[in-house]
Order: sequence, then C-alpha cells, then structure tokens
Amino acid sequence: MKILHTADWHIGKILHKQSLEQDFQKFSDWLIRYVDQEAVDVVLISGDVFDYANPSYADIKKYYKVLNDLHQNNVSVIVTGGNHDSPALLNGPKNLLQNMNVTVFGSLSENIEEHIIPLTKNGTTEAIILAVPFLREKDLRKSRSLLEPSEKDEQMLAVKNIYDQLTELAKHRFGEKIPVIAMGHLHLYGSKTSDSERDIHIGNLMGFPSTIFSESIHYVALGHIHKPQTIKGNQIIRYSGSPVFLDFSEKDYEKQVILIQTKDFSLDIVPVKIPVFRKLSKISGTGPEIKKKLEKICLEDNELPCFIELEWNISDDGLDDKRLLQEILMTYENHPALKILKSKFISSASVSGLLEPSNENITIDDMNPLEVFRQLLDDRNIDDEKRTALEKAYVTLWENLYE
Repeated sequence: MKILHTADWHIGKILHKQSLEQDFQKFSDWLIRYVDQEAVDVVLISGDVFDYANPSYADIKKYYKVLNDLHQNNVSVIVTGGNHDSPALLNGPKNLLQNMNVTVFGSLSENIEEHIIPLTKNGTTEAIILAVPFLREKDLRKSRSLLEPSEKDEQMLAVKNIYDQLTELAKHRFGEKIPVIAMGHLHLYGSKTSDSERDIHIGNLMGFPSTIFSESIHYVALGHIHKPQTIKGNQIIRYSGSPVFLDFSEKDYEKQVILIQTKDFSLDIVPVKIPVFRKLSKISGTGPEIKKKLEKICLEDNELPCFIELEWNISDDGLDDKRLLQEILMTYENHPALKILKSKFISSASVSGLLEPSNENITIDDMNPLEVFRQLLDDRNIDDEKRTALEKAYVTLWENLYE
C-alpha cells in the first residue's frame, strides 16, 4: 500500500496582497498526476487545509475539487484540521464525504476510538492511522491529568495522553505487528520555522518534545511547520511542509511530500520533490545592481511569474533612489516574468531619515488575529501578568467563534 503524507495546503493564502491561487492549482494538478502514476492508495492532509477559518466559497470549491479528483483516481483521503481551519466547516460535510472515501476530523471526537482508521488492501490491514487534528484548549482539558504540575508540563501530558490512548487502543484491536501512523498538527522542539507559521493557539506556542509519541508508533505525519524536515534526525517523525511557497522566508526550501509504502509489516519512507512552479527571490543591491538582476530574471523560463522582494541600498546622497525605484516598479508592474511584491530601502545612519521605505509598513492585512490583539496590548501598556490572562481569554473566544 502507498500512502502520501501532505500538510499545510493553506488554500486561500494571500502573500503581500497577491493571491497564491495559481500556485495551489499547479500543485493540485501535479498531485493528481503523481498519485495516478504511482498508484497511491491514500493521501493524508495533516492540518491547515485553508489559510483562514472562514474561507471564501471559491476556496472551498477548490478543496472539494481536489477531493473529487482524488476520488476519481480511487484514492482515499484522510483530513485532519489545523489551527487555521474551522472545525465546524471541515466537519460539516464529513458524512457526505465518507461516500467518496474521504475521512475528516476537524476536531477531536467525543469517542476517541473514531480516530483509529485501519487501512485495508486486498482484505489485509496494511497500516493503522491515528487521525489526530490540531488539539484545542477544550480537547486538552478533557485529557489533562489529575495532577497539576506546571502549565507547560500539563499541556505536554495532555497531548501525550491522547496519543498514548489511541496507540494502546490500536494495538489492542489490531495487534503489535501492523504499522501505526500518527497524524498531528503541532510544534515540536527542534523544528525549524519560517516567518509564515501563524500560531493562534496559546497552549501550543511553546512546543512539545517528540517523546509525546510512543515508541510503538512507526511514523508520525506532521503538519504546522512549513519547512520539510525530520526532528533531530529521526527519520520517522517528519513535517512534510507546505506544498507551495507561502512566504519569502521559504524561498530556499525544497518543497516535498512524503511517500510511505507498507512492506512486510514495515514502512519505506521516501521524500518526493514537488516541482518548482514559482520562484520567490530576494534581491539586494544598489539601484543599478537591482536593475541588472531583474533583467536577468526576465530571461528565465518559469511556469509562473517570479515573486520579488527588493532590498535597496541607498546611495550616498539618496536623492535619486526613490525616483529610480518608482521607474522600476512601473516598468515591471504587469510584466509576465516577474512581480515585485515588496520593497524597502536599506540606509546608512547618515541618510536613514531621508527616505521612507516603500511597501515596508506592516498593515493589518499582514497580521493574524492574535498579532493584532497583541499590538493592542502593547499600545495599552498591559503588564505581563494581565497580558497572559487576556491572551488566553482572547484565544478561547476566537476558537469558540469559529467552531
């Protein structure tokens, strides 16, 4: 049996006011071709299907189209919710989607055994999936130990308890030999993050140790961190990463999905590179240097226009830089080869006040809800003790609003 580990699709993502709709379309088209060519049996989506808890109708339609295309290729799908996803939105059509061999867990079920999914091929159970979504505060409250150590340990024990329960139940029902694959959407210690991870949930901001997963688990299919990686070299604990570039800090990542193949009660794990459909590039230098670099990019053969971030080194007097930048922005405004999304001036102390950075100021569109709330707390000079309590109260309200 072949199982494909994916995560963090972030359908509807906007990067500096630029839609990534084409990027996701290219990925989803490639995904359908790949699962067909490789005869993949099951696709896992480990959270953050959408970038927003209230996605547009068009974005929801894209999600259903991919599920339908996978179904047409006889591929089963297991979807777990992430911190960006609305549990209610994902769970709403779950009964209908089951008719397409799509299993959805937007949130933790009352009956935890529902999250144990045996994968069967030709009458043989090949693997067992522990389909665990992003664990919200209410889920952790149910799981918390009666003991009350520090909050950090309490959170860790609550998460570990959920995975331990599922692992023991799976072993009891199916025996010790069948490989167990755990899905998760959380932040593990040792993972390398980019600027694009947007945490909404306070409890998971600190991260967890990999010891929350039992040694009886054969593979951990993680989402939440966008850089593909293993944890401290452990090949069986992996973030697949996001399939498209979501931020300029990801420009050097090699995007991938993970192919898992069952064989004689063991798993073969192979990272699969996703083709680069759009390059993200950060260009630094003086005005003339930047102009030459942009001209060179125009000669490249890319499927989608390259997204550009400019870091402009101001000349000694700094007077001509703003005019030259505006000329470049106008020249490439509708260019088929590239699009400049962000630009800023890098100045020495002598000219630091001469020019305002272009497109540098952060607006509310660039911030997530928690960041906006934290900015409000900063503006009001709220002390640390009250700040922590207010942040937790805010997150609880936010979660209740979108569940």
